[in-house]
Amino acid sequence: MRETLSRSLVFGTLIAVCLCCQAVRVVQAQADADQGIQELQGKWRAVEQQTAGISASQEVLEKARLEIKDDEYSWRSGARSM
Repeated sequence: MRETLSRSLVFGTLIAVCLCCQAVRVVQAQADADQGIQELQGKWRAVEQQTAGISASQEVLEKARLEIKDDEYSWRSGARSM
């Protein structure tokens, strides 16, 4: 009986440790994702663009802009925006 109780206690402790380790990984992954989002914040200009394998003209590239603010983005290509 004691051996069974001891094994159950060890098994339960191992499960608790594994769950704690997984929780730490989730928190770290979220921190890494938040840092990545912060690094992308701002206005970006296109240096190359292709649609269906066809490269965009220099005129289109000069007008193309991507803006990332918080968790939203907007894409402008000339008069069109998305």
